[in-house]
Amino acid sequence: MGFIGFSISNDEETKTVLKSSLDTGLKIVLISEGKEQETVDLAKDLGIVHNRKAVASREEFDAVPREQIDNETAKWFAYSQPTWEQRRNIVLSLKRQGHAIGFLGQNRTDLRAMTVADIALANSAQASHVVQAAADGLINTKGFQAVRDALLHAREAYHNAAGFLRWNLSCTLSLFFTLTIGTVLHYLYKMPMPLTLTQIIWVQLLTTLLPSLGMGTEQIFADEKHHRPTLFSRARFLSKTTGIDIISRAVTISLMSLIPFFFMLWRSPALSDTIGVSTLMREVFSGGNTGTPIPPDITIARTVVCTTLILTQLATCWQALRYPWESLFQRIFANSRLIVISVVVVALHLITLYIEPVAQFLGMAPLKWEWQWTLLFSLTLFLLPLNLAINSRPDDD
Repeated sequence: MGFIGFSISNDEETKTVLKSSLDTGLKIVLISEGKEQETVDLAKDLGIVHNRKAVASREEFDAVPREQIDNETAKWFAYSQPTWEQRRNIVLSLKRQGHAIGFLGQNRTDLRAMTVADIALANSAQASHVVQAAADGLINTKGFQAVRDALLHAREAYHNAAGFLRWNLSCTLSLFFTLTIGTVLHYLYKMPMPLTLTQIIWVQLLTTLLPSLGMGTEQIFADEKHHRPTLFSRARFLSKTTGIDIISRAVTISLMSLIPFFFMLWRSPALSDTIGVSTLMREVFSGGNTGTPIPPDITIARTVVCTTLILTQLATCWQALRYPWESLFQRIFANSRLIVISVVVVALHLITLYIEPVAQFLGMAPLKWEWQWTLLFSLTLFLLPLNLAINSRPDDD
């Protein structure tokens, strides 16, 4: 987002704020009420321009043909005494170039430019009452620094929401892949489904509904070096690598949930024939009788799938939200509410496993040595950086 500012002092505090704002990727355009040379001196002193060619006077702007306005406004960073119509054209030109425009208004001359800007702000201590009424937001303290701080917070919150959405979609898609593979094998080889309907609902409740209560509660670090603006609206929320990020995470979770399921069906029960296929597997491949109770080995295998899905999805959450310039534990402790929710999710699932009436209702059974599968895969995904959509320059898309 580029902000158009004016009527600012050239003290050291303002220079520091403007330099920091430029470091965040803002394009700051100075609109001055002073004469041409005064505007040039002020813009140089503030560090906005380095030579006279980046400053335009009212007459120079009028002399530019309409079809060349966009080319010139891309080069100009300061304007001396522009008319209300010129201010409006400056905003429209920058918007055509792909910039998101914020206009910091002060007097009636700015009203038309404020109406076409993406967001209009006004300083409550300096702007007229008419301008304050037309503004989308008022700045009470800190002046232009308040704009910079708000932008940094908004950008990081936006990226955090995008990361949570990617993780949420990965969880839903991993469950879909698990059921798809199970359905194909069920119809081709009469194998049991890896999850029952109640277990599917249970997984979605613990990994989708409850964690959403922790969305948007992260601590905002407002790192000006990394949260830079984008020029393309389609890349602001979901980057180009989002699809690969979601699918790779979902496939990995699904495979790690199905591997112990097939292994447990293969090794149970103890009796095996000469080719090494257990009696349970032989019954599975022969179709079996649908009226018979579900064998306990299948119940345990489904419990392992359900438990692995829940814990591996929780384990990938922190990696999906983490930025490459921060440690994993820094990201974990950035959202204390999500930590509490994760503990609650694990506790609820343990209750369903070891309280018999609840376990019977959900078609689960207590796990013993089978925990080694779930914990192994959960720890692996906890450390595996499957966050392909966030790179060192997340806004270069």
